[in-house]
Amino acid sequence: MDKKTMPLTLTSFQAWLNYPEYFFYWTYDGRNTVFNTMNYQNPAVDKLIETARFTTDPEEYNKAVCGFVQIVFDEVPRIPLFQYYLDVSFQPNVKGYKYWFHTQLDYRTLAKG
Repeated sequence: MDKKTMPLTLTSFQAWLNYPEYFFYWTYDGRNTVFNTMNYQNPAVDKLIETARFTTDPEEYNKAVCGFVQIVFDEVPRIPLFQYYLDVSFQPNVKGYKYWFHTQLDYRTLAKG
């Protein structure tokens, strides 16, 4: 995956943090991050990602996010199919569920009770 030589790659990247600039930093950044499997490079997108990552101004953040989303939706370097959604249900005797912001289920806290 790191060599980026495959003609087609099916990947699933779930960002640890559910923020657009975090996802785009890891999957679209032109500095060749490992999850940028399509080897996408666009200096305008990189600049907007950096702006969104480090600004404290909500208006500037929204403008940057809308900007890089629009560019990659126009250029389509990867085809976004879906975003994971976690649905959880347990028997009444299972206790200890804790919600995690990254939508991964952590079994360490679960116990029959």
